[in-house]
Amino acid sequence: MTDTNARALVPVWAAQEEPTPPSRQTPPRFNPQDWFHDFKIRNGITLIMIFIWALSMMIGCITTGVIVHHNTTQRVTKQVKSDTEGEMRAGFTKWCSDHNIDPQTGEKIEKPLVDEESKQAQITALSKLFAEHIASLRMDRHVTKDGAITYIWGVDIPRAESGRYGDMQSVLDGSVEGYVKGHPTRPEDDALGLEIATDYINGKRPDRWRPDLEFAVINADGSVTARNEHKTGPSTAYWWYGM
Repeated sequence: MTDTNARALVPVWAAQEEPTPPSRQTPPRFNPQDWFHDFKIRNGITLIMIFIWALSMMIGCITTGVIVHHNTTQRVTKQVKSDTEGEMRAGFTKWCSDHNIDPQTGEKIEKPLVDEESKQAQITALSKLFAEHIASLRMDRHVTKDGAITYIWGVDIPRAESGRYGDMQSVLDGSVEGYVKGHPTRPEDDALGLEIATDYINGKRPDRWRPDLEFAVINADGSVTARNEHKTGPSTAYWWYGM
C-alpha cells in the first residue's frame, strides 16, 4: 500500500500536514566591527583605566625630566658662578696687595717704613746660625753646597716659620741633622749663610720652594732632598735647590 492509498483510506490522517523536517541554520558570519564593538562594551572601564595609566606615566616622565634638567642646570650654573667669583675675588685681592690698596675701602695703604737697623740685626743673627749649620753639614756630613742650601731652606726656615718648633735657635737645637752649636765656620760658610739670611729677610725665595717643607734626607752623594711629610707616600712633595 502506498502512501497515497493510505491517505485515501484514512482521511483524518491525510488531513494532517506532514511535519516539515528541521532546517539546518547557517551560523552567522564573523564581523570584526561587531566584535570590536562588543569588546569595547564589555571592557570599556578597563580600556579607560589603561589609557589613564599610560597618560599619567607619560606626564610623570616628562615632569621628572623637566625637574632633573632644571636642577642640573641650576646646580652647574651655581658652581660655575661660584668658581668664577672666587677667581675674580682672588685676582682682585692680589692686585690690591701688589698695589698696597685696601680691598674693602679702595684706599691706598701707607706701609710703615722698615727699620733698616733692626732688619740688618735680624740678618746678622740668622746668618751666624745658618753659617754654623752649613759648616757642620759640609765639614762633618760632607754635604754639597747646594745640599746645604736645600737643608736650610727645606728644614730650618719652614720649621721656624710654622711656629710649632719655636724660633730659629730652637729649631736648630731640635731634631735637625748636622747642626753643632758653635761649630767653627769658614769664610765660604759665612758668605753662604749671609746670602740665605738676606734673601729670607727680604722675602726672596728660591724657585719652586714651598713653605710646607719640614723634613729632609741627606743622600749618599752629599745632595739633600727636602719633603713636606715625615712618612713618604703618594701625596708627598719633594724639593731641592736648583730643581
